Amino acid sequence: MKAPDGRTKTERIVSSAPLSFGVWRSISVAVCLLTLAVPLPVLALSVAPTSVSFSATPGGIPPAPQSITFWKGGDRSKNWTVSANSSWVTVTPTSGTLSSEQDQITVSVNQTGLSGGSYATSIVIAVQGLKGRINRTTIPVSLTVGGTGSAPSISLSPSTLSFSGVAGGAAPAAQLITLTNPSGGTLSWTTSDNAAWLTLSTGSGATTTETDSISATVNPTGLAAGSYTAAITISATGAANTPQVIPVSLTLSSAPTSSPVISLNVSSLSFTGTSGASNPSAQSFTISNTGTGTLTWAAGDNAAWLSLSPASGTNTGTVAAAVNLTGLTAGTYSGTITVSATGATSKTLPVSFTVNPPATTGTASLTWSANTESDLAGYKVYVGTQSGVYGPPIAVGNVTAYQLKNLAMNTTYFVSITAVDTAGNESLHSAEVSKSIF
Repeated sequence: MKAPDGRTKTERIVSSAPLSFGVWRSISVAVCLLTLAVPLPVLALSVAPTSVSFSATPGGIPPAPQSITFWKGGDRSKNWTVSANSSWVTVTPTSGTLSSEQDQITVSVNQTGLSGGSYATSIVIAVQGLKGRINRTTIPVSLTVGGTGSAPSISLSPSTLSFSGVAGGAAPAAQLITLTNPSGGTLSWTTSDNAAWLTLSTGSGATTTETDSISATVNPTGLAAGSYTAAITISATGAANTPQVIPVSLTLSSAPTSSPVISLNVSSLSFTGTSGASNPSAQSFTISNTGTGTLTWAAGDNAAWLSLSPASGTNTGTVAAAVNLTGLTAGTYSGTITVSATGATSKTLPVSFTVNPPATTGTASLTWSANTESDLAGYKVYVGTQSGVYGPPIAVGNVTAYQLKNLAMNTTYFVSITAVDTAGNESLHSAEVSKSIF
């Protein structure tokens, strides 16, 4: 007899005759053991589809994978594995556990290395049943490989290239061409162009499913303003649409006309000096370009007593103007600094130099260290034109500096100082110092 779970059942049949408890020893119970030999059924596995077929071309893209769904009756979990009988077939996943759900596997094929023709194989799903028994379900797989495959073809993007720049200027940015083979097989390609100003990054290559890139650059060196045309040719033996041509245009505009403008940061320079004395300090002015292009300037003057440094430069520069008293008598002198540059309007800078007559008198400044006595009242300054021989003292008060004025030119003066206290007492003379006035 078959049990609900499909196993063979052993039944025990006991007599149902009534028993008397008082006389149970004298009654025998008839027992019959009945064994029903029912064979175990094969675990049924349902699959959909029951077979799969593929078609491909030699050297082409492998065909799309296909899925197989399988399930069983009952809700007991069963382990399963799947295997393929040919190297050109791949199945994923290769194992799992099946209960009441539907499981799915994916079958892929790869025609690489296969010549044209028909190929047949199978995949096997093995389900483990009770007592280690294995149920195997075989699913046929077929593959048809076309004899020659599709011819490769050339696909380019963009279909045209256009460059622009300035004659004599920098080269425009490079542009990229992408090349693909949408038809299958291997596309072995070469490139060429017909212009000296056009350069391609590579001259050949091969592509199946990937995208290749070619960089196109132009060089405007030596080209005048105007429009130029060229062509890039892509060829591939065996391609259905060889060759392919990409038109290229280059437009160069004229360089803008530069208009430099000279600008000065001052409108004039004025110097003052004394005849026979030291030259006055130099004065500076700045030259700059407030226009366009490059300002290459030169600075000059029209006076012998005037000098400039530096005398030339580019764009912004600082020039030092110096005057020289040598040979000049008292009076006022005028000069002009001229800044010029090619393509720019010159600028002039007036310069005046006032030379004063030699001084008839001079001055001398005295300083000394302070006396530290508490009853100090002040100091007296003694001045003379001979050492140790002084005129009347000059009372200067309680200070430590004094200026002698109206001193005769070309004369040497000798000076000494004394300190005076509040009682009128005067100290000895300090060390003598001298000063020549010229």
